[in-house]
Amino acid sequence: MSFVLDLLFPRRCYGCGKIGQYFCKKCAKDIFPLSLDPSGNRLSLFKYNDAIRKAINDLKYSFVTDIIDELTNISAKSIKSNYPHLLKYWQKNKFIIIPIPLHWTRRNWRSFNQSDLLASHIAKKLKLKYISNLLIKTKNTAPQASFLHKISRTKNLNHAFSINKNIKIPKNLIIFDDVYTTGATLKSAASILKSHCHEIWFLTLAG
Repeated sequence: MSFVLDLLFPRRCYGCGKIGQYFCKKCAKDIFPLSLDPSGNRLSLFKYNDAIRKAINDLKYSFVTDIIDELTNISAKSIKSNYPHLLKYWQKNKFIIIPIPLHWTRRNWRSFNQSDLLASHIAKKLKLKYISNLLIKTKNTAPQASFLHKISRTKNLNHAFSINKNIKIPKNLIIFDDVYTTGATLKSAASILKSHCHEIWFLTLAG
């Protein structure tokens, strides 16, 4: 079945258009990495433009889920190559990755949570533990991209998350989302967890 799909819908590199992979070796090396923000405990791996932007949009809105492995491969390689000391710190202090959840209505429409898929694969490749359902989206908010102003994005997420009471909250957490813009989503999620945790980091694929 996958062979037939590859014939009908061949994988094309998001950078150069070459058939074979979503990110050919050359274009994968050319993806612009972002710098670490230690003061904000935030790491966005790549700049949100060109190939990365197209890939994330295809995953979220065209449901191209077979891109997950390549996206998480380049993400894990970026962390291992550019931030080995941070990764060692996360591993040593038993940080656990959790995703930003989707409201059940949006998850049912899409049939998956892209942040969940990305985060679970990245966690496995980095040898970090993963919890998929520590946070619950209780409010079906409008997409953050529909708001132009930061204050509107913040208000949109007021009381949008709750903690799954059936799960013990880890001491150290990495909250994952696909894209960092104003940070309103991640900060809203962290606000209900910070009193229970020793340290929280933000990790996004792009920013």
